[in-house]
Amino acid sequence: MSCRGLHHGGCDDAGGFSIIESVVAISLFAIVATALAAAAGSALGLVTTSNSRQTATQIAVQQIEQLRSRSFSALGHSTALPTSNDPNSPDRGVDSTGTKYTIPGKTKADGSALVENISIEPTRSTVHHPPQPLIRGGTSFEVYTYITETDDASTVQNPDLKRATIVITWAGNSDAVPVNSFSLSSVFSSGSVGFGAGSIPPPPAGGGGGDGSGPPPAACVDLVAPSNATMAIAAQADADAGWTNSSSITLALGVTDDCVQSLEVHISDDGLAFVPVRGAFSSYPCTAIPCVASTSLSHPLPAVEGPHSVQLFYKDAAGRFSPTVPTPPAVVKVDSIFPTAMANVRAVKGTYGNGSNAVLGVGIFWNPSSDVNLVGYHIYRRVGGVLSKSQDLLQTIPFGNGNGKCGSSGTCTYIDPSGGQAQPAPQSGTEYIYVVGAYDRAGNETLSDPQTVSF
Repeated sequence: MSCRGLHHGGCDDAGGFSIIESVVAISLFAIVATALAAAAGSALGLVTTSNSRQTATQIAVQQIEQLRSRSFSALGHSTALPTSNDPNSPDRGVDSTGTKYTIPGKTKADGSALVENISIEPTRSTVHHPPQPLIRGGTSFEVYTYITETDDASTVQNPDLKRATIVITWAGNSDAVPVNSFSLSSVFSSGSVGFGAGSIPPPPAGGGGGDGSGPPPAACVDLVAPSNATMAIAAQADADAGWTNSSSITLALGVTDDCVQSLEVHISDDGLAFVPVRGAFSSYPCTAIPCVASTSLSHPLPAVEGPHSVQLFYKDAAGRFSPTVPTPPAVVKVDSIFPTAMANVRAVKGTYGNGSNAVLGVGIFWNPSSDVNLVGYHIYRRVGGVLSKSQDLLQTIPFGNGNGKCGSSGTCTYIDPSGGQAQPAPQSGTEYIYVVGAYDRAGNETLSDPQTVSF
């Protein structure tokens, strides 16, 4: 660095950077910062892709396990499958006739692609090919199922074999890789096939009891798979449909089967892990075969706020699944958080209105509660004793803007007049207690402190 010009006291060589040196330093810093940012973005993308691939693997394993216990003759498609020219579609492996499929990741001994005939069972098929969308952790996965016929004697020494191939696709994170995919296949024989390494365990020995212990139910001839499988979430009192503030819900179950007492119910809250429940129908009084059965079952929910997608399937003693595997998801939203307390709640006796419309009554005033799922407010009025929500409800004020509603700001008002209401009007010489309750969609209700007014 040089010293330019004359300065009192001489030239100070440690006086700072020149303009050129500063520009060079800033440029080097920008290059390094850009490289670090790119590396961080690449690392984040790798983590996201790894998590998605792990989820795809879990979904594929679950699909294989659901197919594993179906009737061998029902493993097939009802018609020929569609083909596609889209390089990102798994259906590109289907030939132009819709009757052959190239197995992904599999080759013959000579290195050529492994092509197998698609299994078509027009009258007995229980496998639906159209992709099933599943949302996991904010990522949408498409699930494709292909059933083919194989004579792969190196896998199982049985000429009558079928292969199930599950292909999972999800959006890529770059233009170069617009779609990610994962595939898994398993070979099935016409004999009895046990459970593999998946999330659905085999039933314990004994059966019959709700905990898998005790004697089995009365003997019956189990000839057909469960059918007409249904499930609904029972409504919770004081909550909107599909909402709950409880840690458990009640499931209304329905099914038709010739050995209904031995059925297992496998329930999932996320579409991946299904937990077996035994004994739900163990004491059901069947008067005809097949038996059309219904019952209710309490099901605990994960301790997580927000929506849960509940699904189930039925499995009989012979290892057959209900045809709709699993039932369509029923979504229940958990909200155990109470609305915030209302401020400045007060009850004031006075004359309200103008002229001929003026009435003697009680004005109830409060500042609004805050809650994302707020529905409105209950006005309760009682004379002594303990508050009864069913008997002391005076009025319901909806959340919102406009006449007769209470918005998210300002002061909310309700006038309890001296006459003209369905409820008895306030009577002279009586002490009334008013309570305001803010309630949400899940049935949570926050009550104000009681406000007393004497007439």
